[in-house]
Amino acid sequence: MKKYMIVFLLLSSLSAWAQTPQITDEQVEIHLLLTDKKSKPLQTTIRFIQQAPGKTVVAKTDARGRAAFILNTSSHYTVKIAESDDEYTYEIPEFAATPTSLTMSFTIREPDN
Repeated sequence: MKKYMIVFLLLSSLSAWAQTPQITDEQVEIHLLLTDKKSKPLQTTIRFIQQAPGKTVVAKTDARGRAAFILNTSSHYTVKIAESDDEYTYEIPEFAATPTSLTMSFTIREPDN
């Protein structure tokens, strides 16, 4: 019984470790809140396109408009969602605090009839 308990605890700790993102000194964890201009949470896919070298980080927000992901520091990003023509530039300094809370608001396009 004791042997099974040890194996269970080992597997549980490995599972928890695998779900925790590992952050280097050149990265920052972003906690995002995404809303429309009326402060209604948006459940969508958001793209952070690093201006150099052009790497894209894609995150999906939940029904509350929240997502968590990792970005590189010392970088400029173009931020877009498919439902909007809005585009933002977001800069992460070299010594950004982690985690960083970020709220972004987009104007949603009216559907074509």
